[in-house]
Amino acid sequence: MKAKRVNYRVAAALTLVEVLVVIAVIGVLFAVFINAVSHNRFRPTWVKCTNNLKAIGLSFRIFANDHGDAFPMTVSTNNGGSMESVTTGEVFRHFRAMSNELGTPK
Repeated sequence: MKAKRVNYRVAAALTLVEVLVVIAVIGVLFAVFINAVSHNRFRPTWVKCTNNLKAIGLSFRIFANDHGDAFPMTVSTNNGGSMESVTTGEVFRHFRAMSNELGTPK
């Protein structure tokens, strides 16, 4: 009598589904990594812009404090404001009226 042969099949390789899952996981990790790296690259620009806005807001407050709680757009040119330039659309004139309050106008 012959002994019955048992055939144990050993999985020596990955199936197609397993390979696709591994590729998908690597893709997701790569996308998260790229997003994190690109966000840090623009951070100095964001900080610089925020600091400029803070300086402009502070100069508006200083101007208003010196001119009876009025912004340059509401103060006459004779009194150091820029009210006559409101309708022209030239915004730089308002900042020029605040040039003494702005440390570094940009």
